[in-house]
Amino acid sequence: STKESLLAHFAGLRCDMYGIPRPCASILHQVVNSASGGEGSTCGHDNAAVSLQLAGQCVQAAADILSGGEGWSVWVPAFYNNQDNLILANNLPPKYTVVHEDLKTSIWDTWQVQGNPSFTIQQFIQHIQDQYKAKVCSVFLGSKIIYIPMPPWKNRVNEPLEKYLKKGPGQDFAYLTLMAEGKGEEVSLPKTKYYF
Repeated sequence: STKESLLAHFAGLRCDMYGIPRPCASILHQVVNSASGGEGSTCGHDNAAVSLQLAGQCVQAAADILSGGEGWSVWVPAFYNNQDNLILANNLPPKYTVVHEDLKTSIWDTWQVQGNPSFTIQQFIQHIQDQYKAKVCSVFLGSKIIYIPMPPWKNRVNEPLEKYLKKGPGQDFAYLTLMAEGKGEEVSLPKTKYYF
């Protein structure tokens, strides 16, 4: 029906909004039918019910991924065609940034560095070089430049990194954005959680 198609469409948009894979049409149809309150129900009520059921299944998918699964286990009953043959679906692999031949990173990677009050910007850069073999050329805190190899920022290299970080109440880390020298151009490194 038009109502079911509309609900399935909104549910698909909700999946897109949260960046989760859309389930196939048969699972959407099953969820829409089970959530629909019948002829007298309103489209807004049905849309909310469908969204809640899909949100619950998305939470299950996330839990499956965190426990080492592929996230599709909650959708498996829907991946059958009319002849009861399993239709396999795979999550797309993340896009990788190649820093050098031995290091590739994705948007899901996070590096962690334990600093101390006297940890200088040079020591931080050297730590990344030693740990990941990546030559850092820029350090940012959000849109704030902490270090780039140009005046006046290059003069900061021997100063404590903590001097340029704001510590909020109960906060003991900051997320730093790093750029490294790549083959002919700078490449983004994973977000770096710097404890200070």
